[in-house]
Amino acid sequence: MVVACGGQVAPSDDQAPAVDAAVIEGSTLDCSWLTTDNCWSRTFAAARACAPGDAKTGVFSSDRTTCDYADGMHVTFDRPVPTGVDSDPYGYEAVGFEITRGGTLCIGVENPSLTTMVVKSPSGTVTVDSQDQLVVTCPDGSRFVSNGDFTACMNAFLPGINLAWGDRMYEASATGTNAPAFTLFECQ
Repeated sequence: MVVACGGQVAPSDDQAPAVDAAVIEGSTLDCSWLTTDNCWSRTFAAARACAPGDAKTGVFSSDRTTCDYADGMHVTFDRPVPTGVDSDPYGYEAVGFEITRGGTLCIGVENPSLTTMVVKSPSGTVTVDSQDQLVVTCPDGSRFVSNGDFTACMNAFLPGINLAWGDRMYEASATGTNAPAFTLFECQ
């Protein structure tokens, strides 16, 4: 299985190694989990209310490390966002940002490794790890581990963040939230 951050599932011939069933008993991340109310969708419910929506665009600071919206939303990046349509802002390395409104956290995303994404929100922290197989750890500590077979739900999006960039813009949207993907921010 190949999983792109925020993408749809792409099947492969590889089978993920077995995970100790005692650790995850009764906690399967499958098509049902992806399409029902889960900790990932709940984490982004508050962010959806806080985010500016698709119709608004923020303005980068001169060093491209922050982005401000007229309504008070503020995005801080973990490093300057490069310009250029041919540049990959972060390669496949860590992408990090924090969205606040009036100094209060809406959502924060860290990628401590190529296969791990940590999302922080007022409702807690959700970790998505795709090292050997997809594992989602919820704020309450419950873990949901994929069985590696998402062929029955090919139209369901996995939990993730989609990134898009161009000559002057950079945006992020959330997927796998049991709702259409929505823009977290767009900065120019």
